[in-house]
Amino acid sequence: MTERTTWSRVREFFCGSFAGVGLVLAGHPFDTIKVRLQAEGGFGRFKGPIHCLYTTLKQERVFGLYKGAMGPLIGQGLVSSMQFGILSNILPYIQKDPDHPATLGELFLAASLTGGLFMWIPVTPMEGIKARLQVQYSEKHTGTKAQYSGTIDAYKKVFQNGGLRALYAGGVPTMITRISFGCYMWGYEGTRRYFTKNNPGAKLSPLATLAAGGVAGTCYWLSNYPFDVIKNKMQVSSDTKPPLYRGMLECGRKIYAKEGISGFYRGFSVCVIRSLPANATTFLFLEIARNLLPE
Repeated sequence: MTERTTWSRVREFFCGSFAGVGLVLAGHPFDTIKVRLQAEGGFGRFKGPIHCLYTTLKQERVFGLYKGAMGPLIGQGLVSSMQFGILSNILPYIQKDPDHPATLGELFLAASLTGGLFMWIPVTPMEGIKARLQVQYSEKHTGTKAQYSGTIDAYKKVFQNGGLRALYAGGVPTMITRISFGCYMWGYEGTRRYFTKNNPGAKLSPLATLAAGGVAGTCYWLSNYPFDVIKNKMQVSSDTKPPLYRGMLECGRKIYAKEGISGFYRGFSVCVIRSLPANATTFLFLEIARNLLPE
């Protein structure tokens, strides 16, 4: 394996943090609609994505779409930094020929290991708090006082009431969804190589980068969406006593018993629509950072 400089080992950490900010700015409103639809299920207060969006804007205005965004805005920069940075350091150990670009299979394996072994640890608490805040509806229209005043308050109360166990509710399905980072990178890099005709030195245009990012996001969600539904169900209900679900399998069984297969795809249309601008922006910000920072 070719010796790498210290800068080459840390450069992708900086680029990844920039990408994370882009992801949250573009994708959080769609994510709020997705989580609310997942949490309510097929017999909740919303008739579908459009009704959920309309109700949220009517009752809570644009602010409602960005509920729980502070944590991801700070945390996603850190998470994306770790995600792309760890990947760039794992890949050389998997890559058989260091003198040529990694194959798509090698990239898939390195990214899957990055997500499954490392990223679920910081991501699980962050997404759990985000989901709790996203399904906290306007007090004016529900008549119920908000349980959490914001991200920091939510972290404090969840930990006080349930400790690390509560913060890591839904940890197993989170780990499974994070393994799909392999599909994510496979989709992006495969599309990038198609556009550049396998020329490793070629740079993508902004439009092509947006397209490749959209493909990446679509590949990611197609590979794990039912587990994302289970994860959010477990996280938003984990504060109830006794807990509604004792684990991932019980949660899955209850969703299927109540709603059938369609229950595992609640909010999927919103998610796919979200994945296009959110992940396109992610990779656009990533490539901008790569172009700005020296190699």
